[in-house]
Amino acid sequence: MACGACSAGQNVLHRLARCAERRTIVIDAFFDLAGTIVIVGTASSAGHGTLTAGTPPPALNSV
Repeated sequence: MACGACSAGQNVLHRLARCAERRTIVIDAFFDLAGTIVIVGTASSAGHGTLTAGTPPPALNSV
């Protein structure tokens, strides 16, 4: 059986590992959100002014 100090140390390491996992999840979510904002902003600025209300979108392969 482990001594009290050993299990206390293991608990600290376990809590630290869980905290690091949460941070990783939050950081990944932040980068996903930032990437989405960049993509939406790029698509929005690329198509800015090409569509107005009530008009159909232009053909993709207009010759």
